[in-house]
Amino acid sequence: PDGKQVISSSNDGTVKFWLVESGTEVSSIEGNIAEISSMAISSNGKQLVSGSWDDVSLWDIENGKQLLNISGDSATVSRVTYSPDGNLIAYTNSDSITYNSIQILDLATGQITKNI
Repeated sequence: PDGKQVISSSNDGTVKFWLVESGTEVSSIEGNIAEISSMAISSNGKQLVSGSWDDVSLWDIENGKQLLNISGDSATVSRVTYSPDGNLIAYTNSDSITYNSIQILDLATGQITKNI
């Protein structure tokens, strides 16, 4: 959120944080199970959500620990985003049955509250 860093992801599931001015890597998060297709940072800059094949993960940016993982629906997660208040995560996935469905995840409960 401060505009001094950018994030990148690679096909091995690693997320890296870089200083814009110098291009120096300052930290990384490892532990995603597959190539990351989408990422979003919470408005307070403390958490990152990542989506990949069959997986949505919530991470603490400061210590790199995984806070939550939703996996196993055999669909590619194509987009992830936070609600403006940071209480919900919306993600889209696609497979042969639920093509381009949207799931709403409540961060307080860790449960999917809506499937659109």
